[in-house]
Amino acid sequence: MARIETYRDEYRSEFERLNRDWIEAFFVLEDADREIFRQPNKAVIEPGGEIFFVVDGDGVQGTCAVVPHEPGVFEIAKMAVAPGARGRG
Repeated sequence: MARIETYRDEYRSEFERLNRDWIEAFFVLEDADREIFRQPNKAVIEPGGEIFFVVDGDGVQGTCAVVPHEPGVFEIAKMAVAPGARGRG
């Protein structure tokens, strides 16, 4: 069974991998993306956001960041799911 976990440094590479794969398949990787991947704590968590992970017995299957913009206003960003986990609900 999958569970939701919050950011831990051990998941940083999975956050980047899943999002990089998605972005490079459908969009263009930008400097802003690279900065979030380099320093997710500084870019997302320290300002009051969070990064969530869907984890099951096979590892990290999905991720998304909740990025604060101003008090009470958040953006859901950097949302990606591993290809093998898509369509499972």
